[in-house]
This record gives sequence, structure tokens and C-alpha cells, in this order.
Amino acid sequence: EDKQKNKYALKKLIASSEKDIKGLKQEYQILHDIQSNLNETQTKMNIVNIYGLSTKKLDPTTYAMYVLMELGNLDWEKEILERQKLKKYYSEKELMDILYVLICSLEKLQKENISHRDIKPQNILVFKNDNNTCYKLADFGEAKELLSGNRPTEKQTLRGTELYMSPIL
Repeated sequence: EDKQKNKYALKKLIASSEKDIKGLKQEYQILHDIQSNLNETQTKMNIVNIYGLSTKKLDPTTYAMYVLMELGNLDWEKEILERQKLKKYYSEKELMDILYVLICSLEKLQKENISHRDIKPQNILVFKNDNNTCYKLADFGEAKELLSGNRPTEKQTLRGTELYMSPIL
């Protein structure tokens, strides 16, 4: 929480080598740079805002990266479960609106050559204020820049949560 009572989330990522932490930092930095470069006339992406990054060597074999980002009210999976308990199911229009903003954000990321690689309800945060609800993509720990060539590399490896992967993969 800052002096103006704005609340933030601080995510701590642990890596076992300097190379791994540099890779993590690079991916989050790319996302931060894309958000920073969007001007007022461009539509903001529905992705969690990243306000800052910091890395630290904890001991000879352990590194940490801290990501300061906006704080959501809950993730989409928890909202789905809450609504299920209340028997307040989504209408078709509500689902189409949610999916539309998320797909538009994924499209913009793809145009910037970034692949999220771990889309699941737990990685979609819900932001609620008054009567307005907003859904944003979060957790870019598996995100990678897309490659322009066909050469197989580590960046083309299969990543993400198995339960949510395409069956063809």
C-alpha cells in the first residue's frame, strides 16, 4: 500500500541461476515496456499493469525477482466458484464480453511477438469497483518472445499447465 492508500501486489519469483533470473526479468521487462509504450490513443491491453521489477541474489545458488503489479480482487477461477455457490451463472453475453477482451489482449501480445503460454482461469484476474468488472491476463512467468524463424529452440518448448493445454499438444 502506498501513501495514497493504493494497494499493489508483489510477486516473488525464485531462480537457481543468474541466467534463469535474467531470462525471467527479460520477459517481464518486455511486457512492462509494451505497456509503457502504449500512448493515450491506443487501447490499453487487458493485462495486469507491471509497475516495477527488482532482482536480488539471496545466496550463492538462489536468486529472486520481485515484480510490483496491480492488485486484483480475485482470480477468475475463484469468481466462477463463488458464482456457482450463489447459483448466479454467467449469461452468454457476459462470457462473450469476457472472452472478447481477453482474446483482443492476446491478439495484441501476438502482434508484439509475445506468447503467454499458460492461459487458465487462475491467470485471469478480476478487478471490481462499483458496478464495473474488468478481467485481465496475469502471470507471465511462462511468456516468451515468438521466434521469426523455424529453428527449434528452448523458446518453442511446450510449456504451461497440462490440464488447460490444447488436446493436440
